[in-house]
Amino acid sequence: MNIKLLLLLLAAPQVIFSAPRPAAAAGGFYPSGRNELIAAVDRFLAQAPLTPLKSRAIAILVPHAGYEYSGQVAASAYKTVNSRGINTVIVIGNSHHFLLKKGAVYPSGSFATPLGSVEIDSELASRILARTGLLRADKEPHDPEHSIEVQLPFLQRVLPEFKIVPILLSSMTLEDTEKIAGAIAASLKELGLSKTTLLIASSDLSHYPGYADAVISDSKALSAITAMDPPLLQKQIFSIEGSAAPKLECVLCARESVYTVLYTAKMLGADSAKVLSRANSGDITGGRDKVVGYAAAVFFSSRGQRPEITKSKPSDSYTVNKAQSCDYRQTPKKELKKEQKMTGFSVSPQGQKELLAAARYSIERTLETGKTPRINSKTEELKKPAAVFVTLNEQGSLRGCIGTTAPREPLIDAVTQMAAAAAFEDPRFNRVSAGELKDIKIEISVLSPMQRVKDAGEIKENIHGVMVKKGPRSGLFLPQVWEHFNRKEDFLNELCSQKAGLEADAWKKPETELYIFTVFAFEE
Repeated sequence: MNIKLLLLLLAAPQVIFSAPRPAAAAGGFYPSGRNELIAAVDRFLAQAPLTPLKSRAIAILVPHAGYEYSGQVAASAYKTVNSRGINTVIVIGNSHHFLLKKGAVYPSGSFATPLGSVEIDSELASRILARTGLLRADKEPHDPEHSIEVQLPFLQRVLPEFKIVPILLSSMTLEDTEKIAGAIAASLKELGLSKTTLLIASSDLSHYPGYADAVISDSKALSAITAMDPPLLQKQIFSIEGSAAPKLECVLCARESVYTVLYTAKMLGADSAKVLSRANSGDITGGRDKVVGYAAAVFFSSRGQRPEITKSKPSDSYTVNKAQSCDYRQTPKKELKKEQKMTGFSVSPQGQKELLAAARYSIERTLETGKTPRINSKTEELKKPAAVFVTLNEQGSLRGCIGTTAPREPLIDAVTQMAAAAAFEDPRFNRVSAGELKDIKIEISVLSPMQRVKDAGEIKENIHGVMVKKGPRSGLFLPQVWEHFNRKEDFLNELCSQKAGLEADAWKKPETELYIFTVFAFEE
């Protein structure tokens, strides 16, 4: 009887249950407890600004460091994901543990996290594998890898149901990444998934340079990334690496993954990109000798139009010394004159004229020679160190804005450098072309020294710019931002939550530092 039963069992169809890949990064890169993890991810998402897009996100760039370092940056990308339209996610990262001759696709089964298991889209994985010999089914490199796993809890909180295709790459040519992208795009179209799939490039930015060098390297890399031009990005990476910045080990730790996602996104109709958030580890820990850069970006279709700048907050500015954004829009001239009179902080008419001329000359010469010129000035007020923002507007729309929040360079040098940076290194826009120069209007905002205040009662609406600081986190609004808020409380809540990554009411707490400053702004 037992022999007959054994024979029947052997003859029956065999069902093989594959155990989920265990969560290798839980407890290290992110919390291992379910409730703690949910609270952390939901907090990041709640504090991230919602960026409206003309169409759905086709792809995103996100960092993969520990959540305490890059979780808030990553959240700004995940907040753009439309939960109603996505049911497949292709996550591409570079292997940190294996040197791969071919890219490794996790072909079937599932990935476990403290929030549950995420199923592999085995049919899509097999279609991709069948279309290219540059990838192979290989689970082993995925077992210890964190760069894909750390993305899953965010996806589990923003998408109701989805499957994934995890792909790990290693060193390969730009041409090979384009071929892999072609295989992915063709497979998605073949299965009718091209409009319901999200692509993710999991990559950090610069590794281990000093803070200032990281800001410069990351700005240049993001400028090429948002141009959605992989050959240009590769050229930019080689150029940055050739600059021999001390301690810089890499510009993008997963460059092949970024190339592949850029190529694939373009094949699926993406033609526009936007940097949503950026920072580096120095902003979190306070250490500036050796940092890692992080950024979140989204790639989407604008149907042939440039992404529209929202009227509520049209002018994000990337700061060079503080690496934090500062939303503001051009203040009407009538308001500027009132502000200047009340603060007593100004630049002489001759100084204004000289600075505007220097800014335009800097853009023209940098465009012509590739090098930012050094301009000597005999005007004493322009030789004094000052913090400054340079804003470029084209036919009423923002075209670039970069600045500093600390007075490290003479005013003339700061304006010269920031003008070129706004034209050619603002990662949200393509580089300014020669044909655009005639339509570009330059605005310069010179910041007064920062003054610490005891509480919010000392902050004057429509007069003071404000910087908030708590521990390693800080954020700044220029005075021009006041026009977007009816109440001081709303202004400060937004500054804390959206710019500094703090609780909205952090400005009320005694351990939070508040600083005020004024701005003298003038334009062509």
